[in-house]
Amino acid sequence: MTSSRAYEENVREIINRPGEMRERERGFDAPESFGEALATVPAGERVDLEVRLESVHEGILVSAHVDTTMHAECGRCLEPFTAPFEVDFQELFAYTPSEADEYGVHGDHVNLEPRSETR
Repeated sequence: MTSSRAYEENVREIINRPGEMRERERGFDAPESFGEALATVPAGERVDLEVRLESVHEGILVSAHVDTTMHAECGRCLEPFTAPFEVDFQELFAYTPSEADEYGVHGDHVNLEPRSETR
């Protein structure tokens, strides 16, 4: 999956300032499709994001709620349908990631882009 600025959150104001926190809400059109098999969120679908960015000693703790619409196909009858799709996640974006699978702070931003399981 290619990187997209749509999923980036600027953290310049809170980097290395433990205890600082910012909350943001925004919406955008998904720059590319994500998901697989019978259910996807297609490119252009509206994505609403509520995010809380908290500065901690190790990095930036992100708590987020994502609300969008998935487009799916019934696995039994193959009829297409749409359904609301909501997900909550929390992830630490480390200043110095120590593991290959850890997320990191990149310059003055964190990238919330969904990652493929088969990187």
